[in-house]
Amino acid sequence: MIFETLQSHKKMILEELQTLIDHYMELDEETLMASISRILDMYRMHQELEENYIYLAVQTVPSFSPIVQKACQSHEEIQKIIDKTTMVHVDEPDLTFIKDVKQLKALLKKHFDLDEQMVFPSFRQQIPHETMERLERQFQETVHSQMGNLSEKPMKAA
Repeated sequence: MIFETLQSHKKMILEELQTLIDHYMELDEETLMASISRILDMYRMHQELEENYIYLAVQTVPSFSPIVQKACQSHEEIQKIIDKTTMVHVDEPDLTFIKDVKQLKALLKKHFDLDEQMVFPSFRQQIPHETMERLERQFQETVHSQMGNLSEKPMKAA
């Protein structure tokens, strides 16, 4: 369930970013900001789940350290563009906003590819079955709680 949920987040995030990019000019400022806020909330939830379950579970496995480090660096790069996108354009969204959103999408896609090609396969190989079962139970509780919070922020259609 951990990997399926994270992959589902990835799909939703990338699809919503693409919708935002495609319909940017049609959206009023309030809808635009609500949309980007929802996307960023989904990404933050995704990042927290990765860091609190996957990275934490393998932090003591020496062979996994470079992979986790690379993924964490990716999170830092993504956070920088998120900060730029949300802080610079909050009051006056313009064409540089959509350029930053496109850059954010590219960074997220790169990060998600890293997850699927390196992080998740390594995690599956390194984590004992009993640990995985415990993580799955904790993960499910967290996801249900976070998804409830996220669903309280419906996205408006233009």
